[in-house]
Amino acid sequence: MQYTTENTEGYSAEDLATLNRIYDHRVSLLDEDERENADLLQQISERILFDYDLAREEIPGQIQGGDLVPARVVIQDLEIRGEGDERAAVALVDLEYPQSGEAMTGILLVCYPEGEDAPAPAEITQADWQTPSHEIPADLSGIRWQVAPLRAECVVGPDGLPRYAALW
Repeated sequence: MQYTTENTEGYSAEDLATLNRIYDHRVSLLDEDERENADLLQQISERILFDYDLAREEIPGQIQGGDLVPARVVIQDLEIRGEGDERAAVALVDLEYPQSGEAMTGILLVCYPEGEDAPAPAEITQADWQTPSHEIPADLSGIRWQVAPLRAECVVGPDGLPRYAALW
């Protein structure tokens, strides 16, 4: 399966490249029998589109890089986790630094929607960049997350998503 302008509408060339990269990554994690299961591959394809569309609508620009991560962000995988207002995008990314030509691979980001009731800050990044991930883990509690300024630590809640908690 490849996402193209013929089988998907409304996506830019960059979006299609990202969608194909996510699909290829997910398929690479399957065993040989699963890779031949057309129904499973279709389910994966549909889930990728669903999650990507939600991330584009609810978390615009955050997973594309910015002040927090001054690098080109290359999304390798992306999932939406949580429910309702507590929903977040969990992304496995590579960070490319065009000026130096260096790259860091396998970094996990958790991005929350921006808004009045959104948890702050809107993005939480894996702290140990020297330990790359090869996939988005089912349990995020084993990941070391960056400590926030202003006396806050990062804890993984019962829903499996990391959040900053004040240490007052």
